[in-house]
Formats: sequence, C-alpha cells, structure tokens
Amino acid sequence: MRVDAPRTREVRMPLHIKAKKYKVTSLQSGFLVAIIVLFIDQGSKLLVTAQAEILRGGMPIFPGLNFVFIQNAGVSFGLFGFAPHLVLIIFGILICCILVIIIYKNNDLHHNISCGMIIGGALGNIIDRIRHGRVTDFIDVYVGQFHWPSFNMADVSIVTGAIILSFGEIFFKRKEATR
Repeated sequence: MRVDAPRTREVRMPLHIKAKKYKVTSLQSGFLVAIIVLFIDQGSKLLVTAQAEILRGGMPIFPGLNFVFIQNAGVSFGLFGFAPHLVLIIFGILICCILVIIIYKNNDLHHNISCGMIIGGALGNIIDRIRHGRVTDFIDVYVGQFHWPSFNMADVSIVTGAIILSFGEIFFKRKEATR
C-alpha cells in the first residue's frame, strides 16, 4: 500500500505586488517614542482624573508609593510654579522644537530615542496646561515622612530621556575621543 505525500501548490505573487520590508529609521524611532510616551501620559492622566475623588486623599500602592490626585501649576516636580501659564507653554513648545531639530540633524538612535522621550513628556504636560491650566500629577514616592514632590508619566519620561541623553554624551563622546 503506497501513501502519497499531500500535494502542495506554490502560490506566486503577481509581479506588481511585492512584500515591503519596513525598517524603522533612527529618525522615525525618535518620533515613535514621542507618540508612545504621549499616549501613555495622557491615558494615565485620564484614568487618574476619572478617579480624582478617590485619589485626593491618596491611595497606598505599596510602602513607599501612593497614587494621589494633584494639579500642579509648575513644571516637573512643581518647579517654577510662580511662572505665568503662557510662558510655561511657550517654553515647552520651544524645547520641543529644538529637540525636533536635533532629531532631524542627528542619525544616532540613542540621541533620537532620548529626545523622543523628552518631546513626548513635554507635549503631554503642554496639553494639560492648555486644557486644564495645570498639570495632573499622581505618583507620590516617599521614605518615612519625606515625600518627593508628586509627578506623572510625562515627568518620568522627561527625566529618563535627559539622563539617557546625558550619559550618552558623557560615555559615547569619551569613547570617540579615545579612538
């Protein structure tokens, strides 16, 4: 008794339809990171704002971390709360524009991703200022009785992006200088 292998047919794509390979460039990665950060920031603030009454008194997550609902007139960590509203918006937009220029002129992945993190965070806080006149903060980190100023995901992204950018400048430039 002979068992034949199942017959397979080769399917050929028409010549005019070609599979495209998409490669994300360094430039695109910076803007993609900015968009992702912006969505995470705005989404988290939307959830927090919907639960504002519950979070006003603080909600313990685990020792050292609470979720709270605070509206902040300043920039990251409440700094410059005395500055006029419009000045902070213009300053944020100016920083974003400078970072966009850096992304366009630079082909370095680490630079562009860190700039994208800063842009996404800055835009998230700018949107809050335009919509609400203040920025929504909700992360409360503390040790004992010492509470760090509350912050949000945009602040996390801005600080992380700045740290990555700084370390990259220090360590990558140092490597290039020794070559």
